[in-house]
This record gives sequence, C-alpha cells and structure tokens, in this order.
Amino acid sequence: MKYSPFFSVVIPTYNRESLLPDTLDSVLNQSFQDYEIVIVDNGSTDNTPSLIESRYALPNVRYIRSEDNRERSWARNHGLRSSQGVFATLLDSDDFMYPSALTDAFNYHQNHPKIKFFHNKYELINETGEAIYNYRFPSLRNQYLAIASGNFLSCIGVFIHRDAYCNLHFNTDPRMIAAEDYEAWIKISAKYKLGRIDKINSGIRHHGGRSVNNNVYTNLDYQRHAIINMIHADSLLYSKYKSYLGRISSSFYFMQSIVFAQDKDKVKAWRSLLKAIRSDPSVLLTLRAYQTTFNVIRP
Repeated sequence: MKYSPFFSVVIPTYNRESLLPDTLDSVLNQSFQDYEIVIVDNGSTDNTPSLIESRYALPNVRYIRSEDNRERSWARNHGLRSSQGVFATLLDSDDFMYPSALTDAFNYHQNHPKIKFFHNKYELINETGEAIYNYRFPSLRNQYLAIASGNFLSCIGVFIHRDAYCNLHFNTDPRMIAAEDYEAWIKISAKYKLGRIDKINSGIRHHGGRSVNNNVYTNLDYQRHAIINMIHADSLLYSKYKSYLGRISSSFYFMQSIVFAQDKDKVKAWRSLLKAIRSDPSVLLTLRAYQTTFNVIRP
C-alpha cells in the first residue's frame, strides 16, 4: 500500500534561489515530521535546480520543474494534483512556517475532525524575521461575510483536506493575478466550514521582490466583475453570497482606493472610496473604511 504523508506542503517558485532555502528550512525544521514538500519550479533561470539537487535531495522532497514560467496559479494547481497528503497547504517560496505550524494543524484536525478547511494566523516580517505588521482577522461567526469583506486568508497557513483540494483549481487567467486565491477561497468556503487556529504560525517576508510590490493590482475592475459574475453563474455560490455581493464589490473598491492613493492620484482614490461605500453602506461601521480614508487623506 502506498504511503501517504499527513501533510503536503506545496511551494511554487520562480527565480528565488536566494530566498527559497529559508522557506524550505522552515518546513524541514517543523516539530511535526509526517509531511512531504512539493516544489513546483516555474522554469527558473537562476540556480534553483542546482540548489535543490545539492541541498534538498531528500526522500520527502519532490521537485517538479516546468520549462516555462506558467505563473503561480498553474504551479499551485500542479502541486495540488501531485500531492499525496491527507491535508495540503500552500507556502510561497519567500515565506515561512513557524516551528509548530504543522503540529498545531494536526492537533486542530484531531480536535475538529469534521472541519476540512482551516487556517492559522500570519504576520508580516522583515528580512531579519522581526514582526513589522500584525494583521487583523475577522470573526468567523459568519464566514461568508468575513470572506466577502476581503481576502484575509491570503495564500499562507491554509490547510485543505484531500476531499477539497483534489477539486480546487486556481484561475490561470493572468488578469486574475493577486485575486486568484480570493476566488478560490470563495468557491471552497461555499462547500466547507472554515476553521481557525488562533495562533500566528506563519510569516510573510517583506522584501522588494514580493509580488504585491510589483504592480499586481492593475486589474481590480476586471477581477471584481469576474468574481461577481462567477457567483451569479453558480447556484451554490449565489445561495451563499447573494447577500454579500455589495461587500465583495466594496472590498475591491477599497483596494483600488489604496492603490490610487499610493500613486498620489487623490481624485481617483476618493472616487473609488465613494464607490466602496455606495456598494455597501454598512462598511461605514467597519474599521477598514476609516483606515482607507486615512490612507487617502494623508499627504
């Protein structure tokens, strides 16, 4: 009988030879050791292949290489299809698992065996591993409202049971980059209850090469329309999210407003902020509305 590890850690990568070792070591140093690592290389042109061969040719590490850069959605999909674990989790090749992440995930599953989709909290860290920002995470009393209000799951510290990840597909449309995971979580949360490990077990490394620092938020209008249309076209999604379509639109407009504010385009920033409020006036009761307004009005 073929052995299946309890966790599959899927790591897409592209030209991150200098960052990847820290990410891989953070997995290899886990206190829970029943896992496999599935590295999916999007055709790196640096020394990533040699790095894997020389330092990480281990029994529980699988290296899959594409000749072309097909972007991270393809890599995630390919990694999930190749996974053998009871649960899969995704880890970008510049981020970290903290030492007890898998132990805590295993214990969470033991205590909540019916929950097949859960996450741990994460923080933003600098190059030396110091926390520089603590994210806010919404209550899960109403998981549809929580997810509609923005992608707090990101793509780190999320654990998905085989029953769910076998059917999970990240959108490979290049215009959906930066929202492909949000779309995926909307779809999967319509079928599964979302759980949470109330502990920071992951770190997002802040550095100049992060995708969010490289103009990925240029297709927000397209992404907003795509997700709203997807929900309208699917009876299950619509039954879960029909009351929160305005909140989803509002979330995109808030993001758009922040992007325009960072670009010093105050007129467009204010327009997007007003659209966010018109899409769902109840956002005026949320902290996000005031945080975004502050970002718009500050010099």
